Amino acid sequence: YDSVNIPTLVSKLFSQNIPLSFFNIIFSLFSHRFLSFTSLFGNKCSRTTFSSLPQGSYLSPILFNIYISFVANHLSVLGYKCLIYADDIVVFSFNKFLDLAIVSLNQVLLELNNIFNELSFSVAYDKCKSVIFTRRRYLDPPNIYLNGMRISFSVHATYLGIIFDTKLRWLPHITSLVSFGSRWTNFLRAVTGT
Repeated sequence: YDSVNIPTLVSKLFSQNIPLSFFNIIFSLFSHRFLSFTSLFGNKCSRTTFSSLPQGSYLSPILFNIYISFVANHLSVLGYKCLIYADDIVVFSFNKFLDLAIVSLNQVLLELNNIFNELSFSVAYDKCKSVIFTRRRYLDPPNIYLNGMRISFSVHATYLGIIFDTKLRWLPHITSLVSFGSRWTNFLRAVTGT
């Protein structure tokens, strides 16, 4: 929620023909908030903020989903494919020819970077991965870039707790589940003394 730019959110809501009364409520609730802090030693500090959605607010998840939906809408209007869950985004391209798929993916990432800049989002480049799902073996695939940063290729990616490997087999995911289950089994054996 910290990366949501309230003026940008309000302008996007306004462009979607949101009723003026709702628009005014959102703007007055989130545009200028007063924060007060007290330390364990009794020191007090206060400041105002014009950005981010507050944690714990009932409206924050809804407004964040609306805010992030502008990314999906922008990409889908341009004909690109993406999956979004909370603040995780997967963009993908498929083609019989790897070079064409990567050219398309680089175009998607260029558009994604533009919309991220517009919405004041930042990217954790160390968490970005690219995976080629195919039965073929590619030793030196073309590079994929996001904002000039090269995204490294990986042999697997984890999304929503499921491990996907390049051949879309279930072996890495099942191995991970077996390992997790055996750790808990060993823990229960130690606790029960058997």
